Amino acid sequence: MLLAYVVENAWQSWSAVHLDTSLGAAPGLASSAPAVFAAAAATGRISGNALLARLRPAQLLVAGGAVAAVGSLLAATAGNAWVALVGIGIAGLGTSVCAPTIISMAGAWAGPERRAGAISTVTTIAYLGFLLGPAAVGAASSVWSLPAALAGVAVLAVVVALLGPVAGRAGTRQPT
Repeated sequence: MLLAYVVENAWQSWSAVHLDTSLGAAPGLASSAPAVFAAAAATGRISGNALLARLRPAQLLVAGGAVAAVGSLLAATAGNAWVALVGIGIAGLGTSVCAPTIISMAGAWAGPERRAGAISTVTTIAYLGFLLGPAAVGAASSVWSLPAALAGVAVLAVVVALLGPVAGRAGTRQPT
């Protein structure tokens, strides 16, 4: 979940800057990027429960990470602001289902007696991603470029997708 939050807050924090400085978008258009991300993420979070009726949690985590990776890569490598906005929206849709799914999985794994403690531990660790993500993107962009740093965010989303099956297997074990 830490990685999912890095992806999420990287786009919330850097999308307007990316459109402005990397793609030369007008200020009004650039400033719409976080709103596009948030609207897509809200849409994904609202529809996430319906998706869980069709998919196992690990499958939804894989799909969410993969969609976030595709959107992140599209936005990071876009040649114009409009294409980047589409990618930012796709990234928002993908990442939106990751955190709630992981929280749900943690609660299910822990069982009723330890559910609250497990969820609080997972979310506390995850918020480190919210704190570290924007700073890491900023540091990486000062070494390479902002588009390269945001492409790195796409790699992190791929890692989230790759960890989905691992999380699914871990959930089949009995808690100790």
